[in-house]
Amino acid sequence: MARRTTAVALALAVVGAGAAACGESAPAPRTQTKPAYIAAVDAVCAQGRRRPPEREPSNVREQVEEFASTAELMTDMVTRIEAVPPPPSDAAKLREGFLGPHRRFAERMTLLARDARAAVRAGDDGRAASVLRRAEERGPEEGKALAFAETYGFRACAGR
Repeated sequence: MARRTTAVALALAVVGAGAAACGESAPAPRTQTKPAYIAAVDAVCAQGRRRPPEREPSNVREQVEEFASTAELMTDMVTRIEAVPPPPSDAAKLREGFLGPHRRFAERMTLLARDARAAVRAGDDGRAASVLRRAEERGPEEGKALAFAETYGFRACAGR
């Protein structure tokens, strides 16, 4: 039986340690203070913690689909986080330390998911597994985003 990939776990940690489908919600309120911004963004990340656990994938194809689903979730969450207006005094540092790294990480995961799905469609489970292993390699963006989230004061977005 195949195990859940570390890449999926890492991706979930970076976007808030969860894998729930992000349902539609009311538009983010205009936030101008740091506490209000943290609360609004953490609410987006916390939604990922509300899905009941799914069964472990039993083969590479299921791992790829779980990973691709997580990459889509991550992209959606990053888009929703970007829609929350940051405190004006923190906008630049949030773009550099939090939003930018999250967006680049989501883009990397999306490209890898596309490659893994293409390998599965071609019947090349070995190449698909190789792509999943590449996704497990933690890049500087992931660490940077999590470290920034922790120091800025996020809880759910820092994986706590």
